[in-house]
Amino acid sequence: MLRTALLILLLSWVCSLQAAPYAYITNQGSDSVSVIDTDTNKVVATIAVGHRPAGVAVSNNGQRVYISNPESKDVSVIDTASLSVIKTIKVGGGPLAIAVSPDDKTVYVADWYEDSIYIIDTTALAVDAIIKVGRSPSGLVVEPGGLFLYVANRDEDTVMVISLGENRVVKTIAVGKAPFGLALDPIKNALYSANVQSGDVSIVDLIQQKAIKHIKVGTFPYAIAVDDRYNRLFVSNQRSNTVSVISLAEMKTIANIDVGGYPEGINLHPDKNRLYVANWFDNRVSVIDINTLTIIDEIETEEGCRAYGVFISAQ
Repeated sequence: MLRTALLILLLSWVCSLQAAPYAYITNQGSDSVSVIDTDTNKVVATIAVGHRPAGVAVSNNGQRVYISNPESKDVSVIDTASLSVIKTIKVGGGPLAIAVSPDDKTVYVADWYEDSIYIIDTTALAVDAIIKVGRSPSGLVVEPGGLFLYVANRDEDTVMVISLGENRVVKTIAVGKAPFGLALDPIKNALYSANVQSGDVSIVDLIQQKAIKHIKVGTFPYAIAVDDRYNRLFVSNQRSNTVSVISLAEMKTIANIDVGGYPEGINLHPDKNRLYVANWFDNRVSVIDINTLTIIDEIETEEGCRAYGVFISAQ
């Protein structure tokens, strides 16, 4: 009997490891997060969070999700086992972009109104430090070694490099006009910036620490996903209602995929075959097959889905 019980426990553990990850979609108009099972592409839970949620960051171990709520000026912490909010942390005057350190010990929150980065200790679940940056910080990404944080300053047309060992800005890099979403390609030592007002993506060489190329995409590019399998970028274009596909080999846009109204958050699935796009004005998530560049599913959420950040668990 003991052997049978252990076998059942082992099988359930293996099945849990093989289960498809969840996607956590912030619904700004409903003050909620839709939880999507990416195996079935169905909403399996809806979690109430703070007021007007926008940013989302899933921890690297998949155990927590952090949600920025700009209007209630706080961050909701979701436990993924219970799918419930376990803590609400007051943060600044308008938290937006949010990112997690590689070791899951720290969360970084960009405050749009206070021109600051709030640093949250994930053990204490409290603000630990504040770093002043440029005007209207709107995009965040942490390099895999946890040494540097990159911040897009929308109203200064720059990206700042923060040394996390010193908690200070060590470099400011000019990019396109009104940078918003950022994505990192550590293999190429490259950083990508979606520039809302210039309608392009800046490619920043992190060795030279300068922008070396600007690639035109759609109108109001917002967020970026890196497709390292096919050496491409996917860019959501708010006012074109499209996702642009950039070939990094050719350094140009090679396709535009029609999606829903005002696409914002964009994430590759860990299987690297599917792309999920949150369409703010349509209250639905488009699922794109990245091999055929076609939409294969549409998932209804609640009102105003944005999902700005890393919204799909890697676990």
